[in-house]
Amino acid sequence: MDIREYSKHFELESKHFWFKGRRAIISKRLEHIVKNKNIKILDGGCGTGGNSSCLADYGIVFGIDNSRVAIQFAKNQNKKLLVSTIEDLPFKRNAFDIIVLLDVLEHIDLENPALVTIKKTLKNKGYLIITVPAFNFLWSSHDKASHHKRRYTYATLKKTLQQAGFRIEKLSYMSFFLFPFICMIRVMRNFCFLKKTTSDLVPTNNMLNNVLTSLYYIEAWLLGHISFPFGTSLLCIAKK
Repeated sequence: MDIREYSKHFELESKHFWFKGRRAIISKRLEHIVKNKNIKILDGGCGTGGNSSCLADYGIVFGIDNSRVAIQFAKNQNKKLLVSTIEDLPFKRNAFDIIVLLDVLEHIDLENPALVTIKKTLKNKGYLIITVPAFNFLWSSHDKASHHKRRYTYATLKKTLQQAGFRIEKLSYMSFFLFPFICMIRVMRNFCFLKKTTSDLVPTNNMLNNVLTSLYYIEAWLLGHISFPFGTSLLCIAKK
């Protein structure tokens, strides 16, 4: 991403419904996983650091990102940071109990080498938590501005992780409630050839933002009991 997108992320991560909702979903999953809060967590592709405070509720958080611009922003949230790629993690084997990749895998050219490196860096029986964008028909200027390489389906993400040697414990679509609206907007925009040069990440009216955040909170609770058949993103909990 360019500096404009990083600036938007930094400005909006604490309050925008998408970021708040994703953190709620991840927090609920961590509540079920984490038994000892002295564990080590790696925030892979940490971006501007908006997830650090959430992850810090469950363990000691380290962050890496391949962008020096992102790391400079992230230093406001976390001091345990390094500039690094996912494919070349500068840590010893079995260093982390949990590795989190939140909307990161879609940025990587070759998934398998990166996932193999992640697996080596995870402790035995450690967890990998992933979110990725879903469905190629939702591809838009948002993906281009965010420098995405691909979007995923349930089947393609499952296959990618299993080929890297992970055992999947939870795999579900997310952003289920907003799917019809986002789908309609993306498809209409593509059909009408409306071009943008920036992502869809924009400030939202406070009342609407609160309503949409509440929908994600409901979704976070439901994901503890069911899996959704479709959504704009995918959530996966996998184990080494």
